[in-house]
Amino acid sequence: MVPPHPGALPNRMAPPTAPNNRSGRPSHMGPNGFSNENAEEPGELPDLSTLSAMSPKDQKELVGTAIYHRIRALGHTEAMSGKITGMLISTMDISELINLLDTPANLTRLVQEALDTLKASGQQ
Repeated sequence: MVPPHPGALPNRMAPPTAPNNRSGRPSHMGPNGFSNENAEEPGELPDLSTLSAMSPKDQKELVGTAIYHRIRALGHTEAMSGKITGMLISTMDISELINLLDTPANLTRLVQEALDTLKASGQQ
């Protein structure tokens, strides 16, 4: 093994994380590019201090990602979960969206309402 050249800094970087999806993102990155390391599982949010330090746009993206995962867990397709998530984040403020994550029954009810709306408009 060849010793590093004089003055070289020791390599203290962690080995790269293997991607978990086709996008090539590391396994701890959510679909929107945010780290989900503080979350217990997909669909969970990081602690509120981390969330409150983010811009409103970033908050909505992160909360939207969590809602998307919850909708997927209900058995909906990726496309339908994306449509429903978009409907919810475009019509609700951040506190209402966070509340949905805390009340699964409300999320399920709103998902059903969104499905009914899509069906009525012929988009389902």
